[in-house]
Amino acid sequence: MEGRTYEIEDADATDLATAVVDRLEPDHRYDGRGFDVLVAEEYEFWRTNSNMQVTVIVDGTGDGCRIEVFVGGGATGIFQFTAGSETKILRAAVSEIEYALDELDVEVERVRNLRTEVR
Repeated sequence: MEGRTYEIEDADATDLATAVVDRLEPDHRYDGRGFDVLVAEEYEFWRTNSNMQVTVIVDGTGDGCRIEVFVGGGATGIFQFTAGSETKILRAAVSEIEYALDELDVEVERVRNLRTEVR
């Protein structure tokens, strides 16, 4: 699984979630109290011939706002290789999210990357 976190101080979580929905067009959106969960599925034909899941959480429940993006799935074979498909899908999702942030003229305070291995 791979992911990225954006921490933003002065932003409205509802506006951010709506902008991200407009860019990503997720398959499902859960609108909670101060947070949204967006889920999309992408079929990766060329690398792993399987489905990849993208989950985006827009959290406005604490100070400021946080966007968490996770991509997983698609691993094949005994060693669970993803052949770079997680990175490819994450890069596409992050590109759309960063475009939405630019459209809203939002300043990102901190960005962190996440990578976990299947055990």
